Amino acid sequence: MISSKKIQFVVILILSCFLMPVFAAEQNTPESELKFENNIETMKWDIAIGRTGAGSPKLFRNPGEMKPSYVAKVLLHEDYPKYTSASNVMGRILASSISKKFSQQQHKFLETELAIRVDNPERIPFYYSTWLYATSQEDARLMVQAYIDGLNMLVDERLDDYTKRISEFRQELEKAQKELPEKQKQLEEVNLQYTKVKNSTHQFYSDVEAAEMAKSSIFEMDKALNELDIELAGLNERLRAIEEFRKNKPSNSDMYAKLDEMFIELTIELRGLEARREITRRIHSREQEFLSSYNTRNTLRNEVGGLNASIDITRENIETLTNDLNENRKRPSLQPPKVYMNTATIYPVLIDN
Repeated sequence: MISSKKIQFVVILILSCFLMPVFAAEQNTPESELKFENNIETMKWDIAIGRTGAGSPKLFRNPGEMKPSYVAKVLLHEDYPKYTSASNVMGRILASSISKKFSQQQHKFLETELAIRVDNPERIPFYYSTWLYATSQEDARLMVQAYIDGLNMLVDERLDDYTKRISEFRQELEKAQKELPEKQKQLEEVNLQYTKVKNSTHQFYSDVEAAEMAKSSIFEMDKALNELDIELAGLNERLRAIEEFRKNKPSNSDMYAKLDEMFIELTIELRGLEARREITRRIHSREQEFLSSYNTRNTLRNEVGGLNASIDITRENIETLTNDLNENRKRPSLQPPKVYMNTATIYPVLIDN
């Protein structure tokens, strides 16, 4: 006689044999190939057209003249709320290259916009039904494949958007890191030049005060140079006039002596003006050199600071996007669609006369 413990063991063993395939199918992995089942039970052609009441669908039976022969039923997890309307389902189907394999008759049928119905969750918790009507059994199978492929494409597009943005930020980071050492080297050289020039011009003033003084000095030197150029032009013209008179050798010796005296005086004055002009030009050049070093140093400081800030911000952006990507990978919107038991069922369609 068989003991009760042995009977319990046999029952558990039998149940586990039946339940394990179901559990394995429910734990559907993205890499597993979608399976199809053919069911002899006939289904009716019901399509929701418009809305009634508070949004509940209104079903119409046999709504069009062009009739389907088969319908594929796909149970998708409710994590995909964006695909619960017929128009969104159609968009995903047509986005897939598999849709090009549809028969000509199926393409015409899809133009009627009466080939898709989406039902709310019913008997199976967390899943809803999508009904894909077709003019042939092969088209029904292709409709399912195109739909799932279209959903996977959407996931890939979202992942690609993340990876593209991360790649762009990495390129920005690499460019900034490459430019920074050269800019730092230039800044060091300009700093040495600036310090040297400042010590010889405005040693005891702050950088801002020295820059303002240099601007003021350059302005004054410009005015002085213009005035000196005018005086020099006048003196040179007077000297040329005296030369003309001296060439003619005036008979009056007193006049000739007077011209010589004037020539000597103007020549001395000319040398003095030229010396003043040279000193003014040197001061002008020195102040310009200081101001140029000041501006160049500020520009390089801003560039180095900007590059450092850009590197920090870009690193943060890369880290944020990478963390977002890793976190969002766990969300349904960035995972392949979950089909119940990884199986779609194809039924013949019964058309009421």
